[in-house]
Amino acid sequence: NDDDAVTGVINEGRPVSSLGFFGPEPASHLHVLSSLETLSVWDLQQQAGTCLARHDALRREVDMLGEEEAAAGAGDGIDYLVGCQYCPATQRLYLVAGEHCGTLHLLAVEKETVVALASLRGGGGGAARGHTSDVRCFLWDGGGLLSGGEDARLCSWSPDTDAAAGSDATPLASTSRKSAKPPAARAGGAPARGGSGAPRRANPY
Repeated sequence: NDDDAVTGVINEGRPVSSLGFFGPEPASHLHVLSSLETLSVWDLQQQAGTCLARHDALRREVDMLGEEEAAAGAGDGIDYLVGCQYCPATQRLYLVAGEHCGTLHLLAVEKETVVALASLRGGGGGAARGHTSDVRCFLWDGGGLLSGGEDARLCSWSPDTDAAAGSDATPLASTSRKSAKPPAARAGGAPARGGSGAPRRANPY
């Protein structure tokens, strides 16, 4: 019976475009992105799943532009969401978002809000000036950020957290891999595991 294969169902309420587990192993939390450019965070320790946070208006809630940039018409902030990735070193969930001009935004997903960290400017004419259109995927391992977009470019970014003022992208063929490190790990490191028996699912918050 096919119905017997289903062990649980969560109604997100929106068309789901991507999802993933996050938190210290064994992870019990889930981040869910929708095709409506929304983000929700779920705790799966409860049998039916508990929604911890919904971010339904990220394009309006998170202001990625400074006053001077906004006055100059540098962009509209967030146009779409690319994806999420959890960093074990900092024990934080990060969100990558973008603008149609090619600019990328790095954000940290906190328990009740989303915090803007840095902006990686694209839109330049040269090969080393980043993306010129929507970014669709990325890889971030804590030591470097690679992104791929509809402009057929693969870019290696080096935001030294001064990225909000403008950041260059290194062509993928370059032998040097620039740093795209998240903030330093929190004091105390990862929480200690529990005692013997089945591992207890950890809470990233």
